[in-house]
Amino acid sequence: MPSAGNEFFKLLNRHINAQDYDLIACGKDAPTRQEIEEFASEFSVTLPDDFIRFSISSLGGLYVAVKEEIWPRPREFEVGPFWTFLFGLWVYGFAEGIPPFMDIRTQTREFRNRFGSDLTPCLKIAGDANAYCFDSAGVLRRIDHDLQQHEPTRKSFLEALEFELGELAARKARRAAMQDEPNP
Repeated sequence: MPSAGNEFFKLLNRHINAQDYDLIACGKDAPTRQEIEEFASEFSVTLPDDFIRFSISSLGGLYVAVKEEIWPRPREFEVGPFWTFLFGLWVYGFAEGIPPFMDIRTQTREFRNRFGSDLTPCLKIAGDANAYCFDSAGVLRRIDHDLQQHEPTRKSFLEALEFELGELAARKARRAAMQDEPNP
């Protein structure tokens, strides 16, 4: 993982070590500020500056997941504590060729159709139906998928991302401890 003085790499490095995680980002295919502003205009949303700066960086459209050999993926119909299904996260991105599940354009359309709202998704935890979104004014909200409600988080985008990276690292450690326990 690059160790440049970039604030986003520093944020990532505080919680994630490259040998235990799969990391994918837009790299040199990062969108321009103009492309993001065009998106914001098309979808009538004010995007916070920290999200825009992150999105135009080489880490924009970020996908982070604990490597499968460390945290085997859940199998169909597997039962377990909820947190054991939360093996990664992603930030929705703008880059050309981004997978549809992470494409902010595709997901904003789907989100708005599903929830009948003006929300724009920005951060998702793998395995969790809930997500972080911006409302039209750019306020970060956490949507409760089951209740179809959303509340302000009182965090900036980068604060939420750092919090969730820390939570992912804690779950990885907890998962590793489970694997080290002897079977009864």
